[in-house]
Amino acid sequence: MHVMTPGARGVTLLVAALAAALAVGGSAAQATRFPPSGVRFLPDVGARPGTKVLLFVETNRGTLRNLSFRAARDVVAEVPRSTHSYTVGRLITHGGRRPLVMPAGSTGRRPVTLLHRGSLRVVLRSSNSRHDGDKAFLSVDGLPRASTLVEIEFDGLGRGIIGPPHDCPNHPTLVARVERRGAPAVNVANSSSCRPSK
Repeated sequence: MHVMTPGARGVTLLVAALAAALAVGGSAAQATRFPPSGVRFLPDVGARPGTKVLLFVETNRGTLRNLSFRAARDVVAEVPRSTHSYTVGRLITHGGRRPLVMPAGSTGRRPVTLLHRGSLRVVLRSSNSRHDGDKAFLSVDGLPRASTLVEIEFDGLGRGIIGPPHDCPNHPTLVARVERRGAPAVNVANSSSCRPSK
């Protein structure tokens, strides 16, 4: 059994609250307040390898243009052979829900394009926070102009593509680079921790 700190458990609860607010026609800003940067970044990479991953970004200033994510601590990104040619997750924006598909023959030695529609592109790069903490492991470029909220999910066969390198204890820490239309670009960090229960 493992114990997650409020940082990680709070992500799941907050995302549920945001989804409920949007479902009834309310505003996500009504569920929680934005920080001074005007950007809310809520990653949930799970407590152990092989769990569902959610990356949630929202702004209340301007609209989202490009996003990139790097691992500052205890997060790896991989390209498992078992995922080739399969849907591994989805990108959700105000423009709709789009599948993320792992191309056949991907090795992880080169960047992998999971989605490419018009100017919209999602690219995955194999990464280890111990060696590649200054490089983005995931980037989303060319978001639709009206995008103020983006969710990126990896589940199903996509479990294990991104997550902690080992079981508890760990302290996953991610940094999002958020480029906006009509507002300055910002870097936002978020972390959680997991420890074995006594």
